[in-house]
Amino acid sequence: MALRATSPVRSSTGTTTSRLISPTFNPASNYCVRFWYTMYGKDVKTLNVYAQVHGGLGYPVLTHTGNVDNQWHMAEISLNKEYTADMFQVVFEATHDAYHTHRYSSSSGRYYYDNHNQNGNIAVDDVYVYNTTCQNVPKYPSGSFMRTAGSKTSYYTFHGKATTWYDAVETCKKENIHSNLASVVDAAEQDYLVKLIQSDVSLTAAGQKGFFINGNDYDSENKYEWTASGYPESFNYTNWHVGQPNNVGDNQDCLLMQYPESNYEWGDVSCSEKHPFICETVL
Repeated sequence: MALRATSPVRSSTGTTTSRLISPTFNPASNYCVRFWYTMYGKDVKTLNVYAQVHGGLGYPVLTHTGNVDNQWHMAEISLNKEYTADMFQVVFEATHDAYHTHRYSSSSGRYYYDNHNQNGNIAVDDVYVYNTTCQNVPKYPSGSFMRTAGSKTSYYTFHGKATTWYDAVETCKKENIHSNLASVVDAAEQDYLVKLIQSDVSLTAAGQKGFFINGNDYDSENKYEWTASGYPESFNYTNWHVGQPNNVGDNQDCLLMQYPESNYEWGDVSCSEKHPFICETVL
């Protein structure tokens, strides 16, 4: 959900409020709500989250007001039985005070719109709702492979069932709020994944079709970026196979660890092709 203050529809001062209401959740002892949000701009107002019980909002269970920065941040809300003993809904509410006025220019004979309080946008994404306490939500997917490099700890899961790049992203995100397709940022990480694949018969078999990872040049041709963090990050390391990327058919925008005979050097393929894939949860 994004509430953008640019090009406001309101033609007078006042507050614009938008709400996103979840499906209804069944009673349980506890629930945990996690999501990503961004609030950016000098005119940013308020993001509220409510637990709506019996149709009533009550007080917010989370409130953020004002400019934060242009990055994505994770929020966590613990709901106890006072909220969850009955069926309830989660309500996201965002506000801004943007409006427009119009003026007439006698020199041009035209009306112009002037926007006010428009420098502020609020967005939420990837909402996770668990019917347990936040403390009991697993920190990483079961059966994953752990690797620590410096201050970064990653947990990798391999999926042998071939799917499109887009569906692979969705599957990874369902595993964990910190999960996405793997971003291979240096030779050591590439070697680690290759050794895992080569040491397992089933992974080696699946790898004959290659493994999708996160990189893509979907936004700008031949400018490959990692997009797992929510903001594009340029490649500082590449492992392209000879002649790759080559954008055959002018529709190859997604990165595949493609060549098992060359230690899974990279190639570009269509994002709609179906391949196995690797997810990475970063803690």
